[in-house]
Amino acid sequence: MKLDFHLDAYKIYLDLIKTNYKIIKFEDYFSKNNIPKNFCIIRHDVDRKPDFALEMANIEKKMGINSTYYFRFKNHTFKPKIIK
Repeated sequence: MKLDFHLDAYKIYLDLIKTNYKIIKFEDYFSKNNIPKNFCIIRHDVDRKPDFALEMANIEKKMGINSTYYFRFKNHTFKPKIIK
């Protein structure tokens, strides 16, 4: 199986998730209020390529999707401008 990490493939992936699941935030899940039967939580571990993570976040924003990003505290990854 070939993995495709292109942003066009990511958009398709997000469309499939939105079609079949309600996307919720971690805080919604942990509050345990009104959790839908079929849900998905999207989180990203940014170990490298913070610029690529920003592009993904911009796509999610345009699609109305909330997700969580965890940035490693490493010089090549932890970029406050991108995190903001």
